[in-house]
Amino acid sequence: MAMPEDVTVWLPIVSAIGSLGIGAFVGAVVAHKLRERVDQRRAEEERDGLLRLVSIEISYNRRRSFVLVASPYSVMAEQINLLQTDAWSSTRVRLAQLMPPGDFGHLARYYELLQELRAFTARHEQGGTFPRRREVKRKLGRCRMTSRLNGSRLSRPSRST
Repeated sequence: MAMPEDVTVWLPIVSAIGSLGIGAFVGAVVAHKLRERVDQRRAEEERDGLLRLVSIEISYNRRRSFVLVASPYSVMAEQINLLQTDAWSSTRVRLAQLMPPGDFGHLARYYELLQELRAFTARHEQGGTFPRRREVKRKLGRCRMTSRLNGSRLSRPSRST
């Protein structure tokens, strides 16, 4: 069967145009997937860096909290105000975006307990009732326990974002 001459002239042109369209589509999909992978890796590196900052802060606070338990209340109140929250304050919004909710919740709870402890001791300084040493130790112990949980999670951050 012979093909008309018009069809044989257009067939290579149409097939070339069709293959360019499929090639362009495949190229766009591959480029998109590669960009996603690069963006995910960049987000993981950013998350790990921010977690290292917070981990250093938590380690500092843990070392200081052991001194707090042995201190008299007047010294304890002053020392509690020296506990650090700067790294958390500057990174918490971005960490919330980069971390799984459960892991972020552990960190948020640690810093929430730290704020409660500061407020608890500040009440006395503002003329409130004098908190019992046992209550301060209990709150401080909860912070330390939470920081231990955080420390184990921070040393091995999960790879899911």
